Amino acid sequence: MVRRESWVSRGVWERRAARRWSRRKLAERAGVAEGTIANIEYGLCHTGIDTLEAVLRELGCELVIKEVD
Repeated sequence: MVRRESWVSRGVWERRAARRWSRRKLAERAGVAEGTIANIEYGLCHTGIDTLEAVLRELGCELVIKEVD
């Protein structure tokens, strides 16, 4: 599997690993499929904002969307 790393994929992986959670545990807590977590971490899909927000919330992060000039 080819990894297409991004700041999102790396951030999710690092925070999950720091908590020593399996992908399954994070998926269960966030209410998403385990494959969704793997896809996010490998940068294989562009997940919906609701899904990403749920995953990040479980990792103690907040999704903030800002307008830039």
